Amino acid sequence: MSDQIAKGEEFEKQGDKKLKGWSFFGSKHEDAADLYEKAANFYKLRKSWDQAGVVYVKLAECFVKLDRKHEAANAYADAGHCYKKTNSSGSSSFKLGLIRAFSDPISSSS
Repeated sequence: MSDQIAKGEEFEKQGDKKLKGWSFFGSKHEDAADLYEKAANFYKLRKSWDQAGVVYVKLAECFVKLDRKHEAANAYADAGHCYKKTNSSGSSSFKLGLIRAFSDPISSSS
């Protein structure tokens, strides 16, 4: 089971690295989002809710940068579900992000 945590940590590190680097093809935020989503899923399999919550917040921030508000709101909501399972103090970051994501109207072209 700890193998899933190790895989989650590896995907999270790769996502962090993607955001710090250059991207010639595609979007570094899109690539990082894919990696963060994988990381969060591995953390959830192991029921490591705090780590999954942190990664979902990172995922949401990528979606905000990509101007994909609906996906950002969903990622913040997923973070909230994870934090709710542990009563973590990290819940304030997802609540703030959720408010930001929903305060801007979502365009009909999305």
